Amino acid sequence: MNSVQTRPGIALNCRWNLKDAAKVFLAYVILLLIGMPVIVRFVNALLGFNILNSIGHRNLVLFISVFINMLVCSYVFYIVCIEYRQSVTALGLSLENLSGNIKQGVKRYAITLPVIILAGFVVNLISSYYGQAPQMQEIVQWVLEEKSVFILGSLIFLGLSLPRLWKKLCFAGFCSRH
Repeated sequence: MNSVQTRPGIALNCRWNLKDAAKVFLAYVILLLIGMPVIVRFVNALLGFNILNSIGHRNLVLFISVFINMLVCSYVFYIVCIEYRQSVTALGLSLENLSGNIKQGVKRYAITLPVIILAGFVVNLISSYYGQAPQMQEIVQWVLEEKSVFILGSLIFLGLSLPRLWKKLCFAGFCSRH
């Protein structure tokens, strides 16, 4: 049996293993490479018009990515809750001290963000000194060019929340043998 130490004195038993992690990763890759075009065609057929022209490429990529991430998270829950008959606490998810955890996360983000921005500024400064202009990441360009407050808020919120949830789901439940 695998277990992981989550807090001093509290060990959670879990059965999440390398095979399960590989299945989830494979599902994610398949959904991204095959699922995204299929989802676009399905939505176009269902709604009867070209959704890409209606809401735009960026918005479509954003919402389909969120949908794919939700499907993969659902698959993780299926493996843990249905196949292994365990609660979501086996993944390290708990509502215990939720407000304290949120405050701590916001505080750490507020401390980390200026450091990340400063590091980016230093890299740009050094690159410019040597005559190299670093290429802007596509997602940064999207955020800077976005005019819709809803889409901008969605990009920022999802960029902050989904990666943390994804990491928690995929790796907190992946336990080593003790």
